[in-house]
Amino acid sequence: VIGGGDWSADRLIAGARALAGLAAIDPASESQDRNRPINSLATILCGRVRNTSASLAQRVGAVDVVCEVAPDVGWSLIVALLPDQHGFVMPPAGPRVQDWRPNTSAVTMAEWVEFIHELAIRAVTMASGLPDRLGTLAEKLSTLPLTDRKLVISRLVEQTSNGTLDAEKRLLLWESLDRLVAKHQRFSTASWALPPDLLGQIRDIAADLEPQGDPQRFGYLFDWHPDLPDVGVDDYDRYELRVQELRAEAIRTVLTSAAPLDQLERLARRVPVPGQLGWSLAEYSAVSLRELMSWFEAGDTALNEVAAGLARRLLGIGGELW
Repeated sequence: VIGGGDWSADRLIAGARALAGLAAIDPASESQDRNRPINSLATILCGRVRNTSASLAQRVGAVDVVCEVAPDVGWSLIVALLPDQHGFVMPPAGPRVQDWRPNTSAVTMAEWVEFIHELAIRAVTMASGLPDRLGTLAEKLSTLPLTDRKLVISRLVEQTSNGTLDAEKRLLLWESLDRLVAKHQRFSTASWALPPDLLGQIRDIAADLEPQGDPQRFGYLFDWHPDLPDVGVDDYDRYELRVQELRAEAIRTVLTSAAPLDQLERLARRVPVPGQLGWSLAEYSAVSLRELMSWFEAGDTALNEVAAGLARRLLGIGGELW
């Protein structure tokens, strides 16, 4: 166990190094239990309250050490330390021998902003070429100071235009940004929603990334409750109608393309809830079950669920199975 004394200024780096090593081999790193190595690091190095007597430079140095020892842990730590609308932090256990506690837990706004900036600089570097990380940074935009927002936007634009991302990575980043835009437009009055100008920049980046000829771009529609940017959050009837319209349009586009069943298979492997795609195929009489019989034995869960969803819905509406 890392004792309270390890969070004194002169022992912070050693404690951070030890916890980084533990976090890298923690079998329950995703656990909600607060008593995990990564959570201990995030608590001690938290920037908005002072939980160690270490200076700003020493805390940033500790973050760098974690990134050096275990880069993936370092990324998770930086994300945890960046501002969050709903974040909170519990104070660590106090010292039992040497009293290293700071005189106050308060942090000046200037120090907090500088700490965020140091984290943002490292985050954009660590996210380069990795669409999941770039998407995570985009989700953090609403809580970042203006300077750091510009830093993240600049990196997104750069990654979109410099050829760094291959087709699969561009699709992944487009999905992340497109869903982010849809969510913030749908809940535009929420306190956490991105301001219109910033949302517009994300929308433009997403538009440049959208894979127009790839059926996988329709995958998000076949989820339980996909976010739609042009429908009010409380307009349930219009929402359901719009979901049906978009799904029908997507299916028509896929099945009128070259090699339609191949394209449908690519879409099936992308959708969050494959059964929803099967259900929709039955609703629009888009394809017969006979054409998808091989999907039952494909050894692919997504294809199995699409075919099963189609069969169940055809039975429910009295459609022809064959």
